[in-house]
Amino acid sequence: MRKVHVDLKILYLKVLKLYRKIMTGIENTFNTNILQKSTAVKLWYL
Repeated sequence: MRKVHVDLKILYLKVLKLYRKIMTGIENTFNTNILQKSTAVKLWYL
């Protein structure tokens, strides 16, 4: 029973790590897109 508990804990940590990595990736992509768009807008208005 303890072994299963440990395995679940490790699995949970792996999933959490993966989730954070994905969220950071999405955030970075989102921010990059916004930066590119605002830069394009600035160039458009110059």
